[in-house]
Amino acid sequence: PLPPAGEEPAKDGAGNPIPASAWEEPWTPARILADHPTGRTYQAALPDPSKAPILVDAQGEVLSFPPVINSATLGRVQPGMDELFVEVTGTVQDQVLLAANILAANLADRGATILPCLTRYPRETARGREVITPHPLQDKRTVEVAARRFGELLGEPELTQGEIVAELRRFGVSVEEQGETLQVTTLPYRADYLHAVDAIEDFAISRGFDAFEPLLPEEFTVGSLSPTTAFGDVVRDRMIGVGFEEAIGNILTSVELLRERCLVPEEGADLRPLTGPHLVRIKNVMNRNYSVLRDWLLPTLLEVEAHSSSATYPHRVFEVGEVCCWDASQNLSSRTEFHLGALVADHQVGFSETQKYLHALLHTLGIAYGAEDQGYGLAPAEHPSFIPGRAAWIEVQAKGRRERLGLLGEVHPGVLAEWGIFFPVGAFELNLALLQELLEG
Repeated sequence: PLPPAGEEPAKDGAGNPIPASAWEEPWTPARILADHPTGRTYQAALPDPSKAPILVDAQGEVLSFPPVINSATLGRVQPGMDELFVEVTGTVQDQVLLAANILAANLADRGATILPCLTRYPRETARGREVITPHPLQDKRTVEVAARRFGELLGEPELTQGEIVAELRRFGVSVEEQGETLQVTTLPYRADYLHAVDAIEDFAISRGFDAFEPLLPEEFTVGSLSPTTAFGDVVRDRMIGVGFEEAIGNILTSVELLRERCLVPEEGADLRPLTGPHLVRIKNVMNRNYSVLRDWLLPTLLEVEAHSSSATYPHRVFEVGEVCCWDASQNLSSRTEFHLGALVADHQVGFSETQKYLHALLHTLGIAYGAEDQGYGLAPAEHPSFIPGRAAWIEVQAKGRRERLGLLGEVHPGVLAEWGIFFPVGAFELNLALLQELLEG
C-alpha cells in the first residue's frame, strides 16, 4: 500500500483525515476502519491503519481511500459534472487493467473523451514500473463457430456466410473465414467470449433484434407434473396421513455427514441400493460442507433430529427428494434417483415400530406384505449405520419382477452418539423411482 501523505498522523491512527459523507469533521483511516460500516467490512484486509492506501491530488487533497470510501470533497460524484477520475482497485493487475479498459470503452461509446493516466509503482510489476491506463493488453479471445449455426440458433437458415461476416466486422470483431467455419476474435477489452454462442449473440445484437421476424407458435402445449413428481406427491400425502412431518434437505453436503457420522467407510463399501462404493464429488470446491452430492437421505433426517431435541416426542420426519449415486456406466459417472427417507425417534423405538409405518405406506399403494403378485418382503441386512440383527433389506415384487428397493432398521447407537441424539431412532429409505417403475410395469 502507498504511505500516507500530507498531514501528520492523528493519535488514533496514521493517514490523512478523510471527510466521510455522513459526518462534518474529517476522519482518519484508522477511525474509518473502526467505525464506518464500509470500513469495518475491509478491516481484516487492512489490519494496520498506519499503512493505508490513500489517493491524493497535486495539492495534497484526498481523492479516496480505496477500496473503502471516496472523499466527500474531490471524491464526490454529482449530477452535472463533466470530468471524472476513474480508479480501479484489485489484487490481480491484468484484471484491474481489463476492468479499466472496459470502463473506458463504455464511456467512449457514450461520447466521453478518454485521457490516459500513468501509474508509477514503487516496485516492479508484470507490466513494468510505469503502466498507462487504458492499457493495450492484447488479450484477445477467439472462438470457432460453423456459419450454419448462426441460422440454426437464430431461426433464419437462409442467412449467408457473407452477411454474417459483414455484420460481425461492422460490430468491431475480427473474422477469419476457413471454409464454412469462422474464427471470431474479440477486441482486447472484451472478456465475455466463452463459447461460439457469444459470437452468434454479437451478430444478433449488431443486426438488431427487431430485424428478426416474430413467429407465432404452431402448437399449443400445457405443462404438467412429471410422473415421478406426481408419484412423489402421492407418497408425501400418505406419509403426512400416517403422522409424519416433511423435511427438505440440501442435495449438496459433506463427506462428514454422509459417511463419517454414519460410520460408513468413505470409499469402497458397496451397500447399494443405498450407499455405494464412491461419492459423486464437486470440482473446485469452495466449502467442504458442500463438497459432495448426497447418495441417501438418512443423514439429512439425522441432522434434523439432532437439532430437534427440545421438541416434544415422538418425532416422525420424512423427506422425498433426489439423491445422486455413483455409477460408472452413466454420464459423468453419476445417476440421479428419487428416494423416500423416514425417521422415527422416541423413548422406545424398535424394528417393529418402524416397520408398521412402512407397512402402512405400502398398503395404501396397493402393496401387501408377503403377497406374491404385488407385495413386499424383508431380508436380513448388514449395514454399519444400523444395529446388527436389527436391519433388513426391503424387497418389492410386482409385474413378475422382484427388486431390492431400500433398507429398514434401528439406527446404531454409535451413529446416534456421532449426531448427539439421545433417544432411539428407527428409519427406512426407499428408491421411489424404482418402486414406481415396478408398479407401472
